[in-house]
Amino acid sequence: MTNRFHNPELHKHLKAATKEASGLLKGLVNKLQAVPTQEKVDKKLRKDITNELGTIVVETIPNEPSFKSCVEYLAKEKINEIKEKDGRDMLQEIKDIFAKVDVETGIEIGEINEEMARDFLQKQAEDKAENQVWNRIGEYLNCLGFGDKKYKTMGIKWNNFREFNEQTFDEYYAEYEQFLYSNLPVKYQIVASLENFNYTLPSSDIILSGNTRIVSNREKHIEGFCSSTPTYDIDEDESDEQHYKSQFLSNFWLEIDCEIEKVKLPFKCKEYIEHTSLEEVKKVFKILRLYKEGDFRQGVIYWRPTKVPFGSPYAKKLDFCVFERYDTSNKYLLQMDDVNKLQLLFQKYSNNLNKKGFPQPAINYLDKGVRGKDTLHRLVDYVAALESFLVDGKEGISTLLAHRTAFFLEKDKQKCKEIYKDIKKAYGLRSNIVHGDHHKIKDELEFKEYCNKTESYVRRAIIQWINMIDEGKNRQEIYDSIEENLFS
Repeated sequence: MTNRFHNPELHKHLKAATKEASGLLKGLVNKLQAVPTQEKVDKKLRKDITNELGTIVVETIPNEPSFKSCVEYLAKEKINEIKEKDGRDMLQEIKDIFAKVDVETGIEIGEINEEMARDFLQKQAEDKAENQVWNRIGEYLNCLGFGDKKYKTMGIKWNNFREFNEQTFDEYYAEYEQFLYSNLPVKYQIVASLENFNYTLPSSDIILSGNTRIVSNREKHIEGFCSSTPTYDIDEDESDEQHYKSQFLSNFWLEIDCEIEKVKLPFKCKEYIEHTSLEEVKKVFKILRLYKEGDFRQGVIYWRPTKVPFGSPYAKKLDFCVFERYDTSNKYLLQMDDVNKLQLLFQKYSNNLNKKGFPQPAINYLDKGVRGKDTLHRLVDYVAALESFLVDGKEGISTLLAHRTAFFLEKDKQKCKEIYKDIKKAYGLRSNIVHGDHHKIKDELEFKEYCNKTESYVRRAIIQWINMIDEGKNRQEIYDSIEENLFS
């Protein structure tokens, strides 16, 4: 059986340690899961059982022969890896490792002898091996926080505990080895909380595409967020603060399935992962804002594995507005009849994104305007959005923009006249702003009205333009169709 694995010895040791841990925990876990969660007396009982489980995790499991044997085997492997490196003097290798913690130890590198270095290396290898064993056991048992030292006495999630089974463990270990020894890309998820966002659907998920969805599984993502590492330093005594911050996270979350080459895993490429992840989130947000009016923001972003037995490529989290929860009266709300339309827009956006004539600058201006707080600048952004794809550098921009917007959006002459007047007025207001004459704008309510109207026209025009690009039309053909409508 074990010969089918790349490292049958590790398989044997890890299986024994996992089986032992499962046996020590399963009775109490079953007892905990049977306790109701409502009454005070039940909460006290749950706390007592949880504390007892924590004691087993912290004091009993690490002293079991199977656990110790697994740690010893892994530590020996890690030391042998250094010994087998080509062209490297082992003492120099150890000195290089030691230099990384020189500030903490206060020991001069020149004072290190081979015995000191080997002792240090042995301790470092054992610490890494112990963490690895904790993580592998916790992953198999489905216990979030099991491998994290901060959670060994509190916070371990026992809800989805999986009792040891030889067949399922072998399947788990086979996947773990595939991750370690193959060149297959690492699969993971970018997860972003959606603040000021809501939908009322019978299904818990909105599938936007094959790899992108919006879900309402708050519990899963609160746990994932809390177990990931912040991009800033946090003291251990701030765990209560972390718990408090988690209460402010949204009920709705964006999940984006991704892949990354193993050579791009941190620590070398953390900036690359952050940048590409943020761009993916921004792309989805732009489509949502393009689809309909409504103000929402991202609260946090973190990264999670789509499947054990490996971690996400980046175990960090980015905080945006956790304490000052973003909440306005202009909530972004999706209804049942929005889903198919949104899915279709998402598909057309993705299929045509790289085509010549795709209105990406206009989408960027719209997105910037929607996120903006200053009404003056928002109107400037909305007019710039229309100009970016409806004007081609001709004279008389104001009149041309108003004509093209009107006859692009409507065929009814009366409605065209209304849009024409609105755009002419909006362009005039925009000119006052950019030329420093905004003090001439006396009626704030009128100004907000034209800002909101222009936003609506921009949204409609961009979506219609994307539809025509999707039908195979180029920019000139779209302009020609507007002219035909103008003179028909």
